[in-house]
Amino acid sequence: MEHNNHQGWFGEAFVGVLAAAAGLQHAKPQPDLGIDLEVRRDDPDPSIDARIDLQIKTQRVPDPSSLGEGITVRLEAHQYRRLIGIRQVPAFLIAVVVPQKPAHYSNASEQSLQLNHSAYWVSLAHDPYPLEGNQQRVSVTVPSKNLLTTAAIHELLDNGAPSGAAL
Repeated sequence: MEHNNHQGWFGEAFVGVLAAAAGLQHAKPQPDLGIDLEVRRDDPDPSIDARIDLQIKTQRVPDPSSLGEGITVRLEAHQYRRLIGIRQVPAFLIAVVVPQKPAHYSNASEQSLQLNHSAYWVSLAHDPYPLEGNQQRVSVTVPSKNLLTTAAIHELLDNGAPSGAAL
């Protein structure tokens, strides 16, 4: 498989594994119109059912500790428009930081499966990067303090954003 396609597929699977570990459902919408993954909680108590939409981008980084304040992600204008503003279903941009080489994406043993490296999230609900004229692309910073974990996914479903996190 071509490296960029492999990388993108791994990024979506990485987030899907986190959702599964959190005990949540996830699905890939077909056709893909700008949302890569839906994550949802269907509860016996329907009053706490929830869903979020995710646009997932990947970036090769040799060492996640070198990220500094955040990860810069370039979005096409049409992808950006799917994420901005207050939406009926909250949407988030997820940046998955992956190893340089696909051979280093995972390590498996009889005791564990380790996925390398990490994922981060940002909400663009408040349109922090307004589009201008015929602008075709937008650079968005995904804060490195917004680590995507099973607890963070639950908080995104419950509140739209974990407490104390950067939007």
